Amino acid sequence: MKASKALVGVAIALLCVPWSAFVLTKLWTWFVVPFHVPALGLWQAAGVTLVCRYIVIPEDMAKREDKDPWKAIVLAVVYPAMVLGIGALYHRWAS
Repeated sequence: MKASKALVGVAIALLCVPWSAFVLTKLWTWFVVPFHVPALGLWQAAGVTLVCRYIVIPEDMAKREDKDPWKAIVLAVVYPAMVLGIGALYHRWAS
């Protein structure tokens, strides 16, 4: 049961990154490009999305009142590995 929840979480993450990247490219085009900054491609936006999530989400998760040590270990080990793996896939597809 726990493994299936983990797989669902990974599947959701894989689907959310392209969607977030698409949204970021649109927002970037609408609000940043007018300042003569180069436009972002979908893969660049996916990379920016992953970097931002890597920086922001662990801090948000650390603020939770639930102080289960196993969750802290998972957050410290599995989350960065997952972000790195997804980032590697996007980087490979982008090259």
